[in-house]
Amino acid sequence: MQYYFIQSEGVNQYFTHNYRDAIKKLTMALPSIKNNKDLTNETVINFYIGKSYWSQNLQEKALPYFKKIDTAFQKQNYIRPDLREAYELLIDYYQQQNNKELQLYYISALLKVDKFLNQDYRYLSGKIHKEYDTKKLLQTQRDIEQSMKYETVGGLIIIMIMTLIIALLVNRHFRNKKLFKELMNRKPGTEKPLDSSSSNKEIELDISPEVVATILKNIEKFESKKKYLGKDMTLGKMAILLNTNTKYVTKIITRYRNKGTIEYISDLKIDHIVELLKNENKYRNYTNKALGEEAGFGSTQNFTKAFNNRTGLSPTYFIKKLKNQ
Repeated sequence: MQYYFIQSEGVNQYFTHNYRDAIKKLTMALPSIKNNKDLTNETVINFYIGKSYWSQNLQEKALPYFKKIDTAFQKQNYIRPDLREAYELLIDYYQQQNNKELQLYYISALLKVDKFLNQDYRYLSGKIHKEYDTKKLLQTQRDIEQSMKYETVGGLIIIMIMTLIIALLVNRHFRNKKLFKELMNRKPGTEKPLDSSSSNKEIELDISPEVVATILKNIEKFESKKKYLGKDMTLGKMAILLNTNTKYVTKIITRYRNKGTIEYISDLKIDHIVELLKNENKYRNYTNKALGEEAGFGSTQNFTKAFNNRTGLSPTYFIKKLKNQ
């Protein structure tokens, strides 16, 4: 009986707040109690060792002992009213740790414990102070389950979004590779050739054939002499260079190039830069600003936008791929 007296003294030390002596005596008694296969007193010892650590704010050391209370209940249905506090402490701890899974587990376990106590300890269970009554436990259980449901849905949405982003990035990667290959295979001067042989086009333009032929010839000179590289080339400037008016330039470019005038000029500039980058290494070290100035763009932003519109790629990506080759 010696170790049972030591156990009782350990419990007494707990209630007099001598927690270290309580732990020492309870730990001393525990092996012999276990050898006697006395689950009842073994569980009591685990509870008060855990409480002694908890009272010293050593929660991490207390947890394994409280969990043994639950192990005893789950395996052999042993519990008594004063030991249910271990579940309340576990619930509080995992709530503070924001561990909803374990919090929910010990809430469910405590609900089972209370059902058992109400059957076997009806009088005593009503006298025990309960931080968590059945109503509160059920409400907390529902709240956690709902929260975990929302977290699961939220996690699935995040996974779907990430999957979509990855798919878009992969798609863009292969699209860019394809566009780069096409751009490298594109030959200079692949614009639709100027054609003045169809009399129907002159009639539709409402411009005399002689004037159309003259303007088309001037456009060929405009392209061959790279006049389009002029700084901030506009429709008005182009009309002066072609020795005509803006109305005629617009109609003829639209008819024979199937583009607006600004797009036509911008594409010529970008095609020129693409050929420089493909054929001369020094231009691959130019900044976007320098390349834009080389092509006669008024701003870096206009250049990069025009480059992307014409090639489907950014100048930075195109240069990087060229260097990698």
